[in-house]
Amino acid sequence: MGYFLSLYIVDLNTVDEVVGSKDDGHFARISAERAETMAQLDEDYAGQIADGAPTAAQALRTVIDGGPFEQRYANDYLDVYESMCSVFGAALDDLWGPLQFDWPARVDKGLAALGMRVSVRAFAGNRLPAGLPHPTLAGCGEWAEQDCLAALDRWAATLPEQRAALEPDVLEGIEDCIAWMREVKRFPGTSIVGFWG
Repeated sequence: MGYFLSLYIVDLNTVDEVVGSKDDGHFARISAERAETMAQLDEDYAGQIADGAPTAAQALRTVIDGGPFEQRYANDYLDVYESMCSVFGAALDDLWGPLQFDWPARVDKGLAALGMRVSVRAFAGNRLPAGLPHPTLAGCGEWAEQDCLAALDRWAATLPEQRAALEPDVLEGIEDCIAWMREVKRFPGTSIVGFWG
């Protein structure tokens, strides 16, 4: 068993403006586009819902209304935020994992060795709009556009022997990261958001 990482390319300012907007149009759009996923979440968490946890639609309504939030349902709100990123952006990888516990640190060490200042472990962070409670067993992080572009420039400047000095699986992980960041270069104004859990 390990962690999973889901990644999206998106303009996070657009997503963050939906939180607390009270916009019924956003609620209808997200509900329609994520209907299958929301139904699956309700099925997976039927026991918790029976004990008072919100359905996916109720959690979405709470996020769009800007609260009131309850810390014990932080994972439900994070699921909603991820759904919003998928609707307003595009998935880079549907799933990267399961990741062994030390894998992100190994890739980060390789990134640092090549002089790149991005970190896979940043996706286990707490990059959420104001008001959304932070889950304890999951995370959300961002690679901003300028950081991605700087890392791509650094990658282009690395020498073949620098890359060859890395463990093959670490180099493969870094090449995945490079592919993600190239999508940011293709779509100015976007960043990479990752959900870790």
